Amino acid sequence: MDDNRLGIYNESVRSLMRSNNIAKVDYGSFQLRNVCRSFLHGQDGKTAVKRLLALPQTDKGDALAIGNATEAERLAGFQRSLYKCTKLYEGARLTQNDQDEISALPSVLRYRAVLNSLRNAKTFDGAETLAALSDAASGPLFGALSSLLSSKVDYTELVNAYGKEQIDALRSLTIPLVLCRMGDDCGPGGTVTEQLCWENGICGDYVDGAIFANLRDRGLDTVAYNRFVTNVHQALLTRDTSIFRKQKPTK
Repeated sequence: MDDNRLGIYNESVRSLMRSNNIAKVDYGSFQLRNVCRSFLHGQDGKTAVKRLLALPQTDKGDALAIGNATEAERLAGFQRSLYKCTKLYEGARLTQNDQDEISALPSVLRYRAVLNSLRNAKTFDGAETLAALSDAASGPLFGALSSLLSSKVDYTELVNAYGKEQIDALRSLTIPLVLCRMGDDCGPGGTVTEQLCWENGICGDYVDGAIFANLRDRGLDTVAYNRFVTNVHQALLTRDTSIFRKQKPTK
């Protein structure tokens, strides 16, 4: 693990959010909030991990997103995550003054326009939405893509392959898998790697390998799932909008 490297850009959150590059703005303002919960929640690792271990698994589908890491392994992942994220945030969470200072920057306004266009899209046929999708994929804008993967992608293929009870877990795993293939911080010591370890109990040097190994351990035939993840990744790269579910027309 390169303890001295700060994420994929090797810059602090405040530096990223002041950048002229909207991919850096996205990473600093959105994605790092997803993968630095160890720091942002302000809780000690032992309490956080014990709380997660105490959560009930309501059905067998939930188990697909939970690994077999021990409490000690998860706590170690928390400490590694906390160490890196504390450096990314320079030891202090963003204040309202920080937010106000960057809120009117042109790059921030442009990023928010892209994010809102994708979040509010009913179809992906319009020129504005296609342009926003192109921005998100080419950035890549990990936060914007995370939102798309969570709420807009059509998961019917996985429902047909694995059943409805598995979909929430598989959807939650699809997000980091696709983002990792887009270049997120998913290798040894990466922010995503450590988040997955301490929060989900899925630990390994690489997110992709750890998730698929855990799914196989849970008895899942991963061939169809790997094909789905690969197809979604390729569709984003080629701006193929067929992966998005069709929205029902409003009356």
